[in-house]
Amino acid sequence: VVTDIDQESRGFNGTGGSLNIGAGSNNGGSDGPFTVDISDATVAVGGEVCVDVAVSGFQDIVGMEFVVSYDETALEFTEIRNINLSDLNQASFGVQGSGNNQPGSIKLSWFDQAVNGVTVNNGTVIFQLCFRGLRNSSPVVGFAANPEIIDQNNKLVTFNGDPGTITVGSGGSAFERFTLVAGGAT
Repeated sequence: VVTDIDQESRGFNGTGGSLNIGAGSNNGGSDGPFTVDISDATVAVGGEVCVDVAVSGFQDIVGMEFVVSYDETALEFTEIRNINLSDLNQASFGVQGSGNNQPGSIKLSWFDQAVNGVTVNNGTVIFQLCFRGLRNSSPVVGFAANPEIIDQNNKLVTFNGDPGTITVGSGGSAFERFTLVAGGAT
């Protein structure tokens, strides 16, 4: 049964497909669910690499808290850089050695100081996490349990985490995005 805002029954004629229903208000006006995407990267043992942390469906968000997890035996966290979200700063992150943050975890706690709700374009990189490769491996940089995203109506928003993989090995390079194009010769 489908009802309108006045609680009156309305007819429904649908076709095959899927429908995702989640908590929060970001299911209208955005181009999809709230997603945090960590990019993939490749680095040589001993080299440093930064991965992008990008968002989609970031509409009218007033707060978020989640933990990024990684294998501390394969990756050494070095820094957070290129912060690109209002009211997000270095103090928004808990890293190993600060407070009770565990090895292999980086906690993000952010809120919109104006409490108006922040909206950013899909694909916006809100910060980068940088690591040094310690041994040949392909550790996942992902998310620990229980993330919380809150919208301007103080409702929980469904969190979708898309982890990244950092390939550490002798084939890696700090110049993974380097491209050489050679023209023809006569």
